[in-house]
Amino acid sequence: MVLIMFGTYRYLLALMVVVSHLLPGQDRNPGGCAVFGFYMLSGYLMTYVLVNNYGFTAGGLARFSVNRALRIYPPYLVVMAMALIMVLFNPTTSLTVNKCLLLPCSISEWIKNIFIFGLTNETKAKLVPPAWSLYLELVFYIAMAIVLSRKKSIVVLWFCMSVAYTAYMVIEGYAWGSRYLDFQAVSLPFSTGAMIYYFRGYFKRLPKWHTFLAGGMFLLNAFYPVLFWKEIRVEGFYSSVFLSAYLVVCLVNLDGRDVPAWATRIDRFLGNLSYPIFLCHYPVVAYVVEGIYSGAKPDRLTLFMASLPFINLTAYAVYHFVDQKVNMVREGVRAGGINPSFKTSVHYDSSSAAESSIIV
Repeated sequence: MVLIMFGTYRYLLALMVVVSHLLPGQDRNPGGCAVFGFYMLSGYLMTYVLVNNYGFTAGGLARFSVNRALRIYPPYLVVMAMALIMVLFNPTTSLTVNKCLLLPCSISEWIKNIFIFGLTNETKAKLVPPAWSLYLELVFYIAMAIVLSRKKSIVVLWFCMSVAYTAYMVIEGYAWGSRYLDFQAVSLPFSTGAMIYYFRGYFKRLPKWHTFLAGGMFLLNAFYPVLFWKEIRVEGFYSSVFLSAYLVVCLVNLDGRDVPAWATRIDRFLGNLSYPIFLCHYPVVAYVVEGIYSGAKPDRLTLFMASLPFINLTAYAVYHFVDQKVNMVREGVRAGGINPSFKTSVHYDSSSAAESSIIV
């Protein structure tokens, strides 16, 4: 099964995160919708590769774990090193860009920053500020591999429990942070993605215009929820989860014959940039502030326009000099799976395998 246009979707999600962090008036909804969109893709794609490529044997899970680590850590550590240089030599500029761009001050903080595990939104020093979401991703990769994605019946139970807990949080008036940052909260998009995988055969093939409709509705709801909802972090946010699922269903059922070869190449190229963009945008902005504006931070729109080309160029450099090299190793690891010929062109891993997923 060949997945089409997932790369473009991932790139748009990454840009939504950047816009949410950098542009005025966009700090409330687009980024959260994008992050949950990434989680949903991971739920679908990780279930997909576990079932089709690795299996749930000890050997299969070991290969899956090694490949996930090779996907996540090399680009992450390169970006962390880039951020560390900025923090060491220009700490004031770093802080003006993000209050978490600090030098870790304890062994515990260093361990969290290097290995990601334990790195939460509350961690004071984060050299890669969005990396708290990678911690959640890693935990769910483990949980899906061990139990959650093994059978359709388990996924259905997981999804129902996630929906029930989400409804409970909303009814009880839980704060936004609890509904966005906690493991229990992000279970909803991960389980929804896994549900789409197991029930993909029940979806009738939708006309391709549904893809444009779903994408347009998702973006409109993410950027302008006030047009439709009173509580943008309740009705607006969970409507975005539904629209994200609708879009993933459309993409899963999109026939490769509907997409010209040039569009597929662009899709793959954009998908390769998405994870590095997600990782590097804050450090790149710090370098732009220091290098172009001599440490004097301009208005947010000017900074966004000045930084965006450098963010994309840095993302391409990370892909070209890091990801491409690591992918040769990853292909060897993947070849030992239950279906060595398993290939496709999707998500966050910039390789040709469906496991090319990550947030983030």
